Amino acid sequence: VRIIILKGRQQGCSTYASARGYHISTRNKGKAVFILSHEYQTTTKLFAMVDRFQQHCPEALKPHTSVYNNKQIKFDALDSEYTTGTAGNEDVGRGGTLQYFHGSEVAFWENTDGIETGIMQSIADVDGTEIILESTANGMGNMFHRKCMAAMRGEGDYELVFIPWFWQTEYRRKIVEGFELTDD
Repeated sequence: VRIIILKGRQQGCSTYASARGYHISTRNKGKAVFILSHEYQTTTKLFAMVDRFQQHCPEALKPHTSVYNNKQIKFDALDSEYTTGTAGNEDVGRGGTLQYFHGSEVAFWENTDGIETGIMQSIADVDGTEIILESTANGMGNMFHRKCMAAMRGEGDYELVFIPWFWQTEYRRKIVEGFELTDD
């Protein structure tokens, strides 16, 4: 699975990707999951979401943990783990092997050259691996923009998913009285 999601804000993509990673790491043996966010504060919020999944998992289904801190949970009986990091350092996640990777707000990442040759290459191109890259737009020419444009042309490994802002009812306004559409 290789998906790149261009989206509006607050549309649940990070929640979905985080929950998917939690499910993969807690229901399978030997799975390494990594979430990489654009800034520390968001990384903390994403890990809090995973922590909430673990805390509210029914006891009969909750896997035992050997490491449980503010950036990583290791499920020792499964030999699986869930880790989070921040994209400010190009060496983040380098040196490991992953089966699932979620890149959050990729258009806002710094040091994308190092990230692409580091953590992005820790996911083998084999069945059973997943990469989900998602972001709101942030200009042209950055790694996210280039990958979106390549996916639109049918080039590369990624399928593009576009989730427009207007699908969210809370982002809509009532039309003001007297408003008329024009050809423009």
